[in-house]
Amino acid sequence: MAKVDIALLKKLRAMTNAPLKDCKAALLEAGDDLEKAQEVLRQSGALKAAKKADRETNEGIVKVKYVDGTVVAVKLACETDFVAKNEQFISFADKILDTLLSFNKEEITSLEDLSEEEKKQLDDIIADTVAVV
Repeated sequence: MAKVDIALLKKLRAMTNAPLKDCKAALLEAGDDLEKAQEVLRQSGALKAAKKADRETNEGIVKVKYVDGTVVAVKLACETDFVAKNEQFISFADKILDTLLSFNKEEITSLEDLSEEEKKQLDDIIADTVAVV
């Protein structure tokens, strides 16, 4: 079995909070390149999200944030109340709210209102979170 530099493994784990086995696999695939390993984890997170997309989601949270006269709200669905109450899931909602605020749009009612770059930014946040949660 191929060996991974433990220091790199710890660093990638600290950077991403991804499971150790996923970090190890990503480092092996990326040839011990941290940036490439993060991208591998991001892509695997996107694949995991796609596999779960058809599952029934009866739980979730709604978060609203008001900053300098601008209101943003997000509704995130999940499968269980355990996930909805999870600190990482709640932080994920906050990160999405902050990202939406940073876009400085007059109104966003759906993803179609976003540029491709903005959609990619949200997709990256989603993939990073799914890889961990």
